[in-house]
Amino acid sequence: MRDAERLDANRHDNEGVPVSLIGVSKIYRSGMADRHGRRRVTLEIPTGQSVALTGRSGSGKSTLLHLIGAMDVPDEGRIMLDGIDVARLRDSQRAALRRRIGFVFQRFHLLPALTALDNVLAPVIPYRTTSTN
Repeated sequence: MRDAERLDANRHDNEGVPVSLIGVSKIYRSGMADRHGRRRVTLEIPTGQSVALTGRSGSGKSTLLHLIGAMDVPDEGRIMLDGIDVARLRDSQRAALRRRIGFVFQRFHLLPALTALDNVLAPVIPYRTTSTN
């Protein structure tokens, strides 16, 4: 079964809410102490709506974006992206899902020789298919 078919198998009805977090927590374990990157976040972002994450340094904004972007999975709760439960996916399936998500990182991840548009388009180039007709 291809990754796209597996993604469809993990799809749940989400009624027009492409991003939904339910009680999401991320815990970073280090030695004897646990550090909560985010704790019990619940959030819905309906289709066509924009959201701004704000907060002081170290408040978990990047952690939350990594979770929403399927670059990481929560330790607690559920993240639904376009009806797909991210935590139930294998690594290869999350990679396939990330191909449908656009990222522009704040620092250090942009290629200075490229324009802003080219930086956004560059990650999709390896996944483009060409017709042999």
